[in-house]
Amino acid sequence: MSARKLTLLPAILLMGSVGIPGDATAHSEKEFGPALEPVKVSGVDRCQAVAVNGDRLYATGAGEFHVLDISEPSQP
Repeated sequence: MSARKLTLLPAILLMGSVGIPGDATAHSEKEFGPALEPVKVSGVDRCQAVAVNGDRLYATGAGEFHVLDISEPSQP
């Protein structure tokens, strides 16, 4: 398997587990609070999909996959 396919595999698997806005799996504001405003993070380009699990934010886009530590939200 090529390095590119191995790089994209986690992103593809992650995107399959993220709810699409407006579908039955989208979160409710009552349960999770209001949506957050997007913030530009240095070193991360355009994102097509993001997901949060614990203190980690996973983002994919422009052929790259990023894992950010968000344990301190003011300094991702």
